[in-house]
Amino acid sequence: MISAVTAHNFKGATFQAPLGGMTLVVGPNGAGKSSRSQALQLAVLGYVPGAGKRNGDIMGAFQASEGKDLRAGIVLESGKKLERRFTRSRTGAVSMEMYAGGIKCSAPEFARALADVAVVDLSVFLGLSDAKKIDELFRLFPPEGNVRDIAAKIEAQAKQVAALERQEREASSMVSNLMSRRSKINLPAGSMADKQNEIDRAEADLRQARADLEAERIAAARAEEKAKAQEEALLAQGRAALGEGQNFTPFKPGVDAAPMPASPAPIQTMRPIVPSTTAPAGQDIQAILQHILSTMDRAGCDVCAARMVIKCELTKARRGLPLEAVA
Repeated sequence: MISAVTAHNFKGATFQAPLGGMTLVVGPNGAGKSSRSQALQLAVLGYVPGAGKRNGDIMGAFQASEGKDLRAGIVLESGKKLERRFTRSRTGAVSMEMYAGGIKCSAPEFARALADVAVVDLSVFLGLSDAKKIDELFRLFPPEGNVRDIAAKIEAQAKQVAALERQEREASSMVSNLMSRRSKINLPAGSMADKQNEIDRAEADLRQARADLEAERIAAARAEEKAKAQEEALLAQGRAALGEGQNFTPFKPGVDAAPMPASPAPIQTMRPIVPSTTAPAGQDIQAILQHILSTMDRAGCDVCAARMVIKCELTKARRGLPLEAVA
């Protein structure tokens, strides 16, 4: 750390100004504010930015008295003084010598003594490129540890930033694509609540339809069982009426009905049947019943109740059983 800046015959002034962690120099014009900062730059850098770098230019810009020499130096915190001395010879040539701790030294020795000292001209720094600014900051504030490790970390971070930027571009493209597709979708009118209500009503109707269908299925099954029971009862009655050994088929409307003849059967004149005097009475009854049954067959009446009764009575007559009286 620099504790003071010194100058001799610098712009006509000789001074030693103490410096701290932060030093503010104030005063009227000509008080020497610029002289102190320029002397500091000359002591550390070996030149003043904007005033030329050759010894003759430096001597001509900052040595204004009749003296032959010009000095600018700094005092380190350890008390060691580093100083540059410019001298003009009789021939007018200007030379520069460097001193460390009052002892003349070479340029490399002087540079090693200034290893921990840095001075920056802000106007020059702002005029540098970004890469040069980074180099200057590393020179002023060298990082602790291995610089290569820092460079590797910077490179890794740069790759990560590039990957994040790529993901951002892909996400932006996906969002744009989704927004474009959304604009092409023709959504039905109404809010989500309205559509949910419609779905609930449709589901309720579906449940009711299923319940009604199940009820109809149960009713149809019961009706079928009842019809089957009735058919079995009618079949049992018919068999009982015909007697043992007779086949009986119950009448089914619309299924067992005989087709109507294309032309009506000719009407036959019914002649009275005169019982034969020689034939037994049972044979006359059988002949009458058989004649009536044949007539009904020709007329297409093969499933009516009268026909079944006649067949039943005919069977009884053939067996010699008594016939039922008709009221």
